[in-house]
Amino acid sequence: MDQLVISPEALSTANAYLANEMSLSATSRALGLEEHIISAQLKKKEVEKYVQAVLMDLGYNNSYKLHKTMDALIDKKLLELDELEMSSGKDILDILALKHKMRNDELRLQIEVEKAKVAGTQVNIQNNNYSSLLEKIMKVES
Repeated sequence: MDQLVISPEALSTANAYLANEMSLSATSRALGLEEHIISAQLKKKEVEKYVQAVLMDLGYNNSYKLHKTMDALIDKKLLELDELEMSSGKDILDILALKHKMRNDELRLQIEVEKAKVAGTQVNIQNNNYSSLLEKIMKVES
């Protein structure tokens, strides 16, 4: 993962924004700054990336926490199926299918992000044939 470089001021603004439930006016009051200053800080690419990274780590947006919860649910359903024989096999199959789909979607998104990174890199190769150009110039001048 790329290291995110963010100024202390921008970090402070981003954290205040998150702490104030992403309210521009509440962040403005909390920091004692005008809203346009807060807005300008929040529009910086590194600040947007930081805020998105924090949001993705919270609660069930966090992939690890989500998968851990799904695993616990699967374990519970398997135990229920074993001990009580009250749960149908369909219950566990539905949960496993959902987990499988979620994981595949997550992997697909990671692949798309990597492809986008590669596609964003462009290498231009210019082959200049200066000798033929000089010959043409010399012929015109002669």
